[in-house]
Amino acid sequence: MSKKKQTLPQTGERRLKILVSSAVYGYEEMLESIYALLETYGYEVMISHKGTIPVDPDVARVFYLRGLMEQLGMGTQTLIAECRELGAKVPVWTAQQNTVSLTIYRAPEPQVEVQLSERQSAFLAATKPGHAYKTSDYAEITGVVAHQAQREIGELLEWGFFERHGKGPATVYARTEKAT
Repeated sequence: MSKKKQTLPQTGERRLKILVSSAVYGYEEMLESIYALLETYGYEVMISHKGTIPVDPDVARVFYLRGLMEQLGMGTQTLIAECRELGAKVPVWTAQQNTVSLTIYRAPEPQVEVQLSERQSAFLAATKPGHAYKTSDYAEITGVVAHQAQREIGELLEWGFFERHGKGPATVYARTEKAT
């Protein structure tokens, strides 16, 4: 039976599913904050009191047989395996004063393959780390119009070759130490 993996809409990357559960009543507010925090990190969070997982064992069995959820009791191994697959550190469980805490580490950012154009390569060769440049400098060195210069500098910013400082006409781009 094949498993469907959820993906993030913007990037197409897989989302890690996390089950948040507690057998102790009266901690719904804490569970809510955990749920909200994990969602902001992009995880797909399942929690019984939010209705994202079935609580009836018969319904849960049907969900499992249809491939819509994993076998109950396999969450720890699955969480460790998914973190390793994503390149993240293995989660750490700690127990202190009747509380169990789970620390989940962020996976490293995926490496973006940089495809420099000839103009961008020429501009990088003509600039020095630590110096600031304007869009007009890029246009003059590469021979493009201002609008094209802004677009191409935007790519260099995204790839970490420059940092933006200032706003509007006072914007300058400082060359970083990143090598080409």
